[in-house]
Parts: sequence; structure tokens; C-alpha cells
Amino acid sequence: MSAEVRVLVVDDDVLELRRCVAALDEEPGFRTEGLARSSEAVARLGQDSFDLLVTDLRMPVVDGMDLVRLAAAHNPDLPVLVLTGYPSVDTALAALKAGADDYLTKPVHEAELRTVARRLVEARRVRRENRLLERRLGVSGEGDLVGASPAMVGVLDLVRRLAKSDLDVLVVGDTGTGKELVARRLHALSGRRGRFVPVDCGAIPEALLESELYGHEKGAFTGADRQSMGLLEYASGGTFFLDEVQALTLSLQAKLLRSLQERRFRRVGGTREIQADVRVVAAMNVDPGILVAEGRLREDLYHRLNVGRVDLPPLRERPGDVPLLVEHFLGRYGRSDTGPGPAVSHEAMARLEAYPWPGNVRELQNVIRRALALGSHDLVTSLDLPAALTGATGGPAPDAQAPGDERGNGPDVPPGDFAAARNAVMASFEADFLERALRATRGDVSRAARDAGIGRATFYRLLARHGVEPDRFRPASDDG
Repeated sequence: MSAEVRVLVVDDDVLELRRCVAALDEEPGFRTEGLARSSEAVARLGQDSFDLLVTDLRMPVVDGMDLVRLAAAHNPDLPVLVLTGYPSVDTALAALKAGADDYLTKPVHEAELRTVARRLVEARRVRRENRLLERRLGVSGEGDLVGASPAMVGVLDLVRRLAKSDLDVLVVGDTGTGKELVARRLHALSGRRGRFVPVDCGAIPEALLESELYGHEKGAFTGADRQSMGLLEYASGGTFFLDEVQALTLSLQAKLLRSLQERRFRRVGGTREIQADVRVVAAMNVDPGILVAEGRLREDLYHRLNVGRVDLPPLRERPGDVPLLVEHFLGRYGRSDTGPGPAVSHEAMARLEAYPWPGNVRELQNVIRRALALGSHDLVTSLDLPAALTGATGGPAPDAQAPGDERGNGPDVPPGDFAAARNAVMASFEADFLERALRATRGDVSRAARDAGIGRATFYRLLARHGVEPDRFRPASDDG
């Protein structure tokens, strides 16, 4: 680190304070100051600029939790490392919610203290570089994590704060709420320079899953004619995203738990331990408490992941975010270099806001993509929406009622463009047919295509054309 790093250590235990200051001063480029009185630390944080705060949790006058909150209010970008002699999951989670970035239990190992301090300072530097780059490129970096509702504002704030730590994170939410987007956002803001490696645990055959995750040595099993690196090793230095982690067998869950605790693993058929420098983000679309009660999720793994947790609300619980998401997807998929992009009619927007969105944000995204693909004009109307949103049973959708639209400003469909209207209605029926076929087979695409008398490849092309997601129709326990 080229620039000097200023560190403030606060601990009313003078001996522990001196030990921490001495340990951090051994780190090249660090200049460390120690204070035994937390009240003095409050004044110093208001007067001076520091690059890292290390604080004990239990102190008289101003305790560590209050100091964490004050530091976060004064300088949200300041990394905070909490030291506690009373370790517990509740204590750690409370400190993180208050604004801390990581915690260590006493007595603190000096080498570990330097390692964590160095990582927090480096992560802060990378975050600053990322923000500068985002401003230069004119992007926010939030991706499709869009929303102004209190629930989503809280989620985005929690993601930003968790990203600054190196804690493993559990993301819980219905299918389509954006669990992978949260994981990618955590990785982008974390400062980790390695890869983001996503794994759909429910999509890999059980017999191959352990080898895919951990790799294997030559001769480990029939067909293993060479050494193979696993996805966990491939993600070294980055973030390892395990979607639907409950799909792992209980024995694999136990192995994953050991990997998380020891940060080491062995390839299948191997004896050499490999360092696992990864951050794990796990996701599931079922309440983990239910999975534990049913015996499908190990309780110890659940508690290991649940320290850093993000709960994503379904779209039906934040209908006020629908217009924001619609504008976001219109901007992404309807951008035009020759003039203003498409808009949405009042009637169509009312339909979108009233719909319960069982497929959540992903379903809304596909509906907008479909509407833009089908529309032959610059206004998305109810004609461009699936039958499930318009309640169409064979007659025209509300926006097809000539001569005027819901505002009385002329027809939604350009005069004489009845072919476009007919095509839109036919496309709506086609999408409804696909949805009915998938609903009848609980999302089994092969069986739906067979029952419909359509080739599997053709069926997939139709699904892609209309933005229909088979995942919406699969039982929750099978949903990937």
C-alpha cells in the first residue's frame, strides 16, 4: 500500500490495546493510534480522517456498538472491525447491522488481526475505485436491483454494508426476486478481485455434483482420466454462488460446512488440502426454517450461513416498484438512437400494477421484453400484454376498443394497423397456450412439448419468443 494508512484502535483494556497497536504497526504503511477512552474516540472521529477503526465492543461511557453507529453516521465509508470477548451469532449480527464490517473474538491472534485489517483497507480502496469508474461510465452498478419501496431500500442498504465484510451470506427469496443479482452485487462491491462463479445446485446431476464442486484427481473414479479443477477452486479469490443450496445432499452439505469453517478442501480422490479463498453466497427459495424442520437442510450449515442474511421481498409486496422496474426494462430493451424510447399506456400500466406477479421481477422483465418484441409502435398497450394480465378469454383486450384509448387521445393501435393488432392478439393466445401446457405438466418442458404435439426444440423457441419461464410452473421444492 503506497499511501499511509491511519488506524484508530479503541479498547478500555490497556494491555490488549497496546498489543493490538503494536501488531498493526508491524503492517507496512500502517500508522496506528490507540485510545483507552471511547469518549475521546468520539471526538477524534469527528476531527480527524482515519482509514480503519478497530474497537472493543463492551466499554464504559460509550460502548463499542454506539461507537460503530457514530462512525457509520460520520463516515459511512470507514471500515470498522469489532473485537469482542463475548462471541455469539447474535452479537456479531447486531454489530454488522450497526455498521461494522467484520469482527474478531478475543484474545485476538496478531497475524489474523493484521490480515483482516489489511483486507478491509484494501476492500475500501477497491470500492472507491469502482465508484469512480461507475461515475465515469454513468452507471449505478445496481443492475436490476431496482426499487424505492422501504423494503427494497433496506435490501440495497444491507447489501452495500454486507459487501464490505467477507462474511458468507444467505439470500432467501421467491423464484425471480433477484437472488443471483444480490450475489453479483455483493461481489462487485466487495473488492474481491477473483471471479464470480454461479452454481445451480438443482441443475447438476447428484452423481456429478461433488466432482463439479471440488474437482477430482486422475483415477478417482471410472472415467476420471485426468486431474480436474472444481468450481470452488476456480472461484479462488472471488465469490462462489450456490443457488438452491438445499438441493445438495446432506453429506455434501456436511462437506461444504467443513470447507466454510476451515477454508480448505480436498479434490475427490485426493489427499492434499487446497486453500479455499472464496466468499460463499448461498440462496434458496424456501424458508430455511422449513427446510431444517423437514431434514432437507443441515441446521449447522444453516446457522453458519445465516450470519449474513438478505431476505428479498416478492414483487406483490412492493407494487409501487412496478412502474420503476417497467421504466428500467423499457430503457434496457427499448432504447432507440433515433428518438425517444417506448412508453406504456395508462391502461397497460394499471394492468401491470394490479397483477400479483407469481414469477416476480423475472416475470415482469420477460413481459416487457415480449411486449416490445410484439409491438409495432412506440406505445406498449394491453394488446401487447399476456392474457394472464388482461383477463382475455377470446375477445379483444381493453386497449383494443376503438376509437380511443383510456385517455381519450386517439387509438392505441395506429389507424388501419389491424394486422398488427391481430398478430398481437394471436401472440397473446400463443403465450397463453404455452403457459397452460407448462402448468399442466408442472413445468416439465419435454412432456409439455410431447403433449402439445410440438417438437422440443420448437417448443423452446416459442418459450424464448414469448418470454415464458418454465421455472414459474415448477413446484417450489424443485425450482432452480
